[in-house]
Amino acid sequence: MIVTRLRQISLLLIAMAISALAFIQMFQRTAGEFPMQYAGMLALAVVLFLVLWGLIVRFQPYASQSILPCVLLLTATGVTMIARIDQSEGWAVAQRQLIWLCIAIVLSALLIIFLKDYRVLRRFSYVSMVVGLVLLLAPMLPFVGQEVNGARIWIRIPGLGQFQPGEFAKLFLAFFFAAYLFDHRDQLAVGGKKMLGLQLPRIKDLGPIIVVWIASMGVLIMQHDLGTSLMFFAMFVSMLYVATGRKSWIVIGVIAFAAGAVLAAQILAVADDDLAAKLDAAREKMARQIAEKEAKLQAELD
Repeated sequence: MIVTRLRQISLLLIAMAISALAFIQMFQRTAGEFPMQYAGMLALAVVLFLVLWGLIVRFQPYASQSILPCVLLLTATGVTMIARIDQSEGWAVAQRQLIWLCIAIVLSALLIIFLKDYRVLRRFSYVSMVVGLVLLLAPMLPFVGQEVNGARIWIRIPGLGQFQPGEFAKLFLAFFFAAYLFDHRDQLAVGGKKMLGLQLPRIKDLGPIIVVWIASMGVLIMQHDLGTSLMFFAMFVSMLYVATGRKSWIVIGVIAFAAGAVLAAQILAVADDDLAAKLDAAREKMARQIAEKEAKLQAELD
């Protein structure tokens, strides 16, 4: 057991070493030194990650120990890139990101301590679905939804700033997918006809993947957000494969999303062309009106 724990903590320490090296090299190349305002926050994040690992070992001894190092490494990569942009633009976004990271680790620790049996979340599967869909579609609301760089994925709350509700929607939808697939995994695992060596699912079992496909395509078309749409659909298909063990679900999912993405691209291209034509017509009309007013003013002056 001790050898196993040492192997597990070594993964976390290796991830920390890689992250520290990335921070040091980035600051040496951009600023010539390591800014002290980051030292305290990074040290606190390291301590919190170690405490979180200890809590996982204590309260969830059979949990996967490879997830936390991956989370640390991916988070550190993102913060390093943000800090690099901060150095060139004079911002302080990375420091705020570290604050939110520390808050997230504390919340995760509380969840590990008090949620001893995660299976209780199955009682709220459909509530999670509703909350997830509401959060996913919240940016489409006319008064709070914000469009940034062509993607309508932000909402703005007066006094609190703006955030992406889709990030929270992922959690609730993951709860719902897991509960749904657990309850229906036997039906979904039943195979239908074989085609090209793949055991295809029965037609009546395609309902869930069709619903999720329509929802993901709706996100792509209405919010112009390929990333969220792809993640949303891929999360469901991958969980479906884990629940049933059938590779045909992956093949169907890839084909369905590729076809939907091509269709959505054509729809968005047509919509962009229509919008461009309307804008050009509006510009021409405005230019004519301005020219007529200038001509009329010039005639009155003469």
